[in-house]
Amino acid sequence: MGRGKVENAMKPKPYEPVSMRLHGCDVGWIYMVLSTPTSKVNIRLSTCFDPIPNFICWMEALQTDVMHCGFGIEEEGPEKYFFARTHWNGRYQLTISEGDFEGAEEYLKVVVHRRQMIETIYRGFQDFGASPDYIPRMWGIQTLGECIAEQTGATLKGVVDFLEQLDDDSLYRFFHAVLPTMYCGIPEEVKCLPGLPEMLAFALLPGNPLVAESINHYAKGWKMTLPVERRREDIVECLNAQASPYDGTPLDTLRSEVLEQYLASDRDPL
Repeated sequence: MGRGKVENAMKPKPYEPVSMRLHGCDVGWIYMVLSTPTSKVNIRLSTCFDPIPNFICWMEALQTDVMHCGFGIEEEGPEKYFFARTHWNGRYQLTISEGDFEGAEEYLKVVVHRRQMIETIYRGFQDFGASPDYIPRMWGIQTLGECIAEQTGATLKGVVDFLEQLDDDSLYRFFHAVLPTMYCGIPEEVKCLPGLPEMLAFALLPGNPLVAESINHYAKGWKMTLPVERRREDIVECLNAQASPYDGTPLDTLRSEVLEQYLASDRDPL
Protein backbone atom coordinates (compact mmCIF):
# COMPACT_ATOMS: atom_id res chain seq x y z
CA MET A 1 0.00 0.00 0.00
CA GLY A 2 1.37 3.42 -0.95
CA ARG A 3 2.06 6.15 1.58
CA GLY A 4 -0.96 8.18 0.46
CA LYS A 5 -3.28 5.25 0.87
CA VAL A 6 -1.89 4.53 4.35
CA GLU A 7 -2.39 8.16 5.42
CA ASN A 8 -5.94 8.17 4.07
CA ALA A 9 -6.70 4.93 5.87
CA MET A 10 -5.52 6.43 9.16
CA LYS A 11 -7.65 9.56 8.87
CA PRO A 12 -10.70 9.65 11.16
CA LYS A 13 -13.74 8.27 9.39
CA PRO A 14 -16.70 10.63 8.88
CA TYR A 15 -19.62 10.13 11.23
CA GLU A 16 -23.16 11.38 11.71
CA PRO A 17 -23.88 13.26 14.95
CA VAL A 18 -26.65 11.80 17.06
CA SER A 19 -29.39 13.92 18.60
CA MET A 20 -32.05 12.82 21.06
CA ARG A 21 -35.31 14.35 22.23
CA LEU A 22 -37.44 13.04 25.07
CA HIS A 23 -41.01 14.19 25.53
CA GLY A 24 -44.10 13.18 27.38
CA CYS A 25 -44.06 11.59 30.81
CA ASP A 26 -47.44 10.09 31.49
CA VAL A 27 -48.86 6.87 32.94
CA GLY A 28 -45.56 4.97 32.65
CA TRP A 29 -44.48 6.15 29.19
CA ILE A 30 -41.72 8.44 27.90
CA TYR A 31 -41.23 9.03 24.19
CA MET A 32 -37.80 9.19 22.56
CA VAL A 33 -36.83 10.53 19.15
CA LEU A 34 -33.29 9.49 18.17
CA SER A 35 -32.01 11.05 14.96
CA THR A 36 -28.99 11.75 12.76
CA PRO A 37 -28.82 14.00 9.69
CA THR A 38 -30.07 11.11 7.51
CA SER A 39 -32.32 9.05 9.80
CA LYS A 40 -34.90 9.36 12.58
CA VAL A 41 -36.37 6.69 14.86
CA ASN A 42 -39.30 7.03 17.28
CA ILE A 43 -39.03 4.85 20.38
CA ARG A 44 -41.50 4.34 23.20
CA LEU A 45 -40.01 3.78 26.66
CA SER A 46 -42.23 1.87 29.09
CA THR A 47 -41.85 1.26 32.81
CA CYS A 48 -43.20 -2.27 32.26
CA PHE A 49 -39.94 -3.09 30.44
CA ASP A 50 -37.73 -0.29 31.77
CA PRO A 51 -34.93 0.18 29.18
CA ILE A 52 -32.88 2.75 31.11
CA PRO A 53 -30.63 0.20 32.93
CA ASN A 54 -29.88 -1.50 29.58
CA PHE A 55 -29.06 1.85 27.97
CA ILE A 56 -26.57 2.57 30.76
CA CYS A 57 -24.98 -0.90 30.63
CA TRP A 58 -24.71 -0.68 26.83
CA MET A 59 -22.96 2.70 26.93
CA GLU A 60 -20.65 1.56 29.74
CA ALA A 61 -19.68 -1.44 27.60
CA LEU A 62 -19.02 0.73 24.54
CA GLN A 63 -16.55 2.93 26.39
CA THR A 64 -14.41 -0.16 27.10
CA ASP A 65 -13.68 -0.58 23.34
CA VAL A 66 -15.96 -3.63 23.10
CA MET A 67 -16.05 -4.93 19.51
CA HIS A 68 -19.83 -5.21 19.29
CA CYS A 69 -22.69 -4.91 21.75
CA GLY A 70 -26.47 -4.73 21.56
CA PHE A 71 -29.71 -4.75 23.53
CA GLY A 72 -33.44 -4.69 22.87
CA ILE A 73 -36.20 -2.30 23.92
CA GLU A 74 -39.63 -3.84 24.42
CA GLU A 75 -42.33 -1.29 23.59
CA GLU A 76 -45.21 -3.44 24.87
CA GLY A 77 -45.66 -4.88 21.43
CA PRO A 78 -43.08 -3.63 18.90
CA GLU A 79 -39.38 -3.85 19.66
CA LYS A 80 -36.34 -1.77 18.82
CA TYR A 81 -32.92 -3.41 18.83
CA PHE A 82 -29.76 -1.30 19.31
CA PHE A 83 -26.54 -2.77 17.97
CA ALA A 84 -23.11 -1.12 17.79
CA ARG A 85 -20.11 -2.59 15.99
CA THR A 86 -16.65 -1.04 16.18
CA HIS A 87 -15.81 0.85 13.00
CA TRP A 88 -12.64 2.89 13.48
CA ASN A 89 -10.85 4.65 16.32
CA GLY A 90 -13.78 5.76 18.45
CA ARG A 91 -16.32 5.33 15.67
CA TYR A 92 -19.04 2.71 15.75
CA GLN A 93 -21.60 1.58 13.24
CA LEU A 94 -24.94 2.00 15.00
CA THR A 95 -27.91 -0.03 13.80
CA ILE A 96 -31.45 0.25 15.15
CA SER A 97 -33.74 -2.47 13.84
CA GLU A 98 -37.02 -4.18 14.62
CA GLY A 99 -35.25 -7.11 16.31
CA ASP A 100 -32.22 -9.36 16.58
CA PHE A 101 -33.04 -11.78 13.78
CA GLU A 102 -32.14 -12.29 10.14
CA GLY A 103 -34.15 -10.10 7.80
CA ALA A 104 -35.18 -7.62 10.51
CA GLU A 105 -36.09 -4.19 9.17
CA GLU A 106 -33.37 -1.60 9.82
CA TYR A 107 -34.65 1.82 10.83
CA LEU A 108 -31.22 3.42 11.16
CA LYS A 109 -27.71 2.35 10.16
CA VAL A 110 -24.98 4.99 10.39
CA VAL A 111 -21.42 5.52 11.61
CA VAL A 112 -21.42 7.48 14.87
CA HIS A 113 -18.81 9.02 17.13
CA ARG A 114 -18.78 7.02 20.36
CA ARG A 115 -18.22 9.93 22.72
CA GLN A 116 -20.72 12.20 21.00
CA MET A 117 -23.42 9.52 21.02
CA ILE A 118 -22.86 8.49 24.64
CA GLU A 119 -22.84 12.09 25.86
CA THR A 120 -25.99 12.89 23.90
CA ILE A 121 -27.98 9.94 25.23
CA TYR A 122 -26.66 9.92 28.81
CA ARG A 123 -26.86 13.68 29.34
CA GLY A 124 -30.18 13.68 27.52
CA PHE A 125 -31.69 11.39 30.14
CA GLN A 126 -30.25 13.51 32.95
CA ASP A 127 -31.41 16.79 31.42
CA PHE A 128 -34.92 15.45 30.94
CA GLY A 129 -34.95 14.25 34.55
CA ALA A 130 -34.08 17.79 35.68
CA SER A 131 -36.69 19.43 33.46
CA PRO A 132 -40.29 20.35 34.37
CA ASP A 133 -41.47 17.91 31.68
CA TYR A 134 -40.37 14.98 33.86
CA ILE A 135 -43.09 13.94 36.34
CA PRO A 136 -41.56 11.49 38.84
CA ARG A 137 -44.88 9.99 39.96
CA MET A 138 -45.72 9.16 36.32
CA TRP A 139 -42.50 7.20 35.72
CA GLY A 140 -40.52 6.16 38.77
CA ILE A 141 -41.19 4.93 42.26
CA GLN A 142 -42.40 7.74 44.48
CA THR A 143 -43.50 7.56 48.09
CA LEU A 144 -46.59 9.30 49.40
CA GLY A 145 -44.39 11.78 51.28
CA GLU A 146 -42.38 12.62 48.15
CA CYS A 147 -45.56 12.99 46.14
CA ILE A 148 -47.11 15.39 48.66
CA ALA A 149 -43.88 17.38 48.88
CA GLU A 150 -43.64 17.65 45.09
CA GLN A 151 -47.20 18.86 44.66
CA THR A 152 -47.22 21.33 47.54
CA GLY A 153 -43.64 22.60 47.55
CA ALA A 154 -43.24 21.50 51.17
CA THR A 155 -40.30 19.59 52.61
CA LEU A 156 -40.75 16.05 53.89
CA LYS A 157 -40.14 17.33 57.42
CA GLY A 158 -42.82 19.95 56.87
CA VAL A 159 -45.26 17.25 55.76
CA VAL A 160 -44.58 15.20 58.92
CA ASP A 161 -44.85 18.26 61.17
CA PHE A 162 -48.18 19.20 59.60
CA LEU A 163 -49.68 15.71 59.91
CA GLU A 164 -48.46 15.30 63.48
CA GLN A 165 -50.76 18.15 64.53
CA LEU A 166 -53.92 16.50 63.15
CA ASP A 167 -56.37 14.59 65.32
CA ASP A 168 -56.84 10.85 64.90
CA ASP A 169 -59.94 11.08 62.74
CA SER A 170 -58.31 13.52 60.31
CA LEU A 171 -55.24 11.32 60.01
CA TYR A 172 -57.43 8.31 59.30
CA ARG A 173 -59.26 10.15 56.55
CA PHE A 174 -56.06 11.58 55.15
CA PHE A 175 -54.19 8.32 54.70
CA HIS A 176 -57.13 6.21 53.53
CA ALA A 177 -58.62 8.78 51.16
CA VAL A 178 -55.56 10.59 49.82
CA LEU A 179 -53.06 7.72 49.49
CA PRO A 180 -54.85 5.82 46.67
CA THR A 181 -55.19 8.94 44.50
CA MET A 182 -52.01 10.92 45.11
CA TYR A 183 -50.36 9.92 41.83
CA CYS A 184 -53.29 11.49 39.94
CA GLY A 185 -52.47 14.95 41.28
CA ILE A 186 -54.40 17.41 43.42
CA PRO A 187 -57.98 17.87 42.20
CA GLU A 188 -58.83 21.26 40.72
CA GLU A 189 -61.51 21.93 43.36
CA VAL A 190 -58.86 22.28 46.06
CA LYS A 191 -56.13 23.97 43.98
CA CYS A 192 -57.11 27.31 45.52
CA LEU A 193 -55.97 26.21 48.97
CA PRO A 194 -52.32 26.87 49.83
CA GLY A 195 -49.80 24.17 50.52
CA LEU A 196 -50.41 21.12 52.66
CA PRO A 197 -53.90 21.99 53.94
CA GLU A 198 -55.29 21.35 50.46
CA MET A 199 -54.44 17.68 50.87
CA LEU A 200 -56.48 17.51 54.05
CA ALA A 201 -59.26 19.51 52.39
CA PHE A 202 -59.43 16.88 49.65
CA ALA A 203 -59.61 14.08 52.18
CA LEU A 204 -62.41 15.83 54.08
CA LEU A 205 -64.53 16.92 51.10
CA PRO A 206 -68.11 15.89 52.00
CA GLY A 207 -68.78 14.52 48.51
CA ASN A 208 -65.51 12.65 48.13
CA PRO A 209 -66.56 9.06 47.34
CA LEU A 210 -63.17 7.74 48.38
CA VAL A 211 -63.77 8.88 51.93
CA ALA A 212 -67.09 7.06 52.09
CA GLU A 213 -65.56 3.95 50.53
CA SER A 214 -62.69 3.95 53.01
CA ILE A 215 -64.99 4.40 55.99
CA ASN A 216 -67.23 1.55 54.82
CA HIS A 217 -64.26 -0.71 54.14
CA TYR A 218 -62.46 -0.18 57.42
CA ALA A 219 -63.91 -0.36 60.91
CA LYS A 220 -65.62 2.94 61.64
CA GLY A 221 -64.17 3.05 65.11
CA TRP A 222 -60.57 2.66 63.93
CA LYS A 223 -58.31 5.36 65.29
CA MET A 224 -54.57 6.04 65.23
CA THR A 225 -54.40 5.73 69.01
CA LEU A 226 -50.67 5.50 69.45
CA PRO A 227 -48.32 6.54 72.23
CA VAL A 228 -47.00 10.05 71.65
CA GLU A 229 -43.47 8.77 71.02
CA ARG A 230 -44.78 6.37 68.34
CA ARG A 231 -47.09 8.82 66.58
CA ARG A 232 -44.42 10.55 64.50
CA GLU A 233 -42.74 7.24 63.71
CA ASP A 234 -46.03 5.80 62.45
CA ILE A 235 -46.73 8.87 60.31
CA VAL A 236 -43.29 8.56 58.70
CA GLU A 237 -43.93 4.88 58.00
CA CYS A 238 -47.23 5.73 56.30
CA LEU A 239 -45.55 8.45 54.22
CA ASN A 240 -42.98 5.90 53.01
CA ALA A 241 -45.72 3.89 51.29
CA GLN A 242 -45.43 3.84 47.50
CA ALA A 243 -47.92 6.27 45.99
CA SER A 244 -47.12 5.83 42.31
CA PRO A 245 -48.03 2.69 40.36
CA TYR A 246 -44.84 2.86 38.30
CA ASP A 247 -41.30 1.65 38.99
CA GLY A 248 -39.13 3.06 36.20
CA THR A 249 -35.52 4.10 36.84
CA PRO A 250 -35.67 7.61 38.40
CA LEU A 251 -34.22 10.05 35.86
CA ASP A 252 -33.91 12.94 38.30
CA THR A 253 -31.16 11.05 40.17
CA LEU A 254 -29.67 9.07 37.27
CA ARG A 255 -25.89 8.78 37.46
CA SER A 256 -23.24 6.34 36.20
CA GLU A 257 -19.78 6.74 37.68
CA VAL A 258 -18.32 4.83 34.71
CA LEU A 259 -19.83 7.22 32.18
CA GLU A 260 -19.02 10.27 34.27
CA GLN A 261 -15.34 9.26 34.33
CA TYR A 262 -15.34 8.51 30.61
CA LEU A 263 -16.87 11.88 29.70
CA ALA A 264 -14.45 13.69 32.03
CA SER A 265 -11.45 12.05 30.31
CA ASP A 266 -9.69 13.18 27.14
CA ARG A 267 -10.56 10.00 25.23
CA ASP A 268 -12.20 10.23 21.83
CA PRO A 269 -11.89 13.99 21.28
CA LEU A 270 -14.48 15.36 18.89
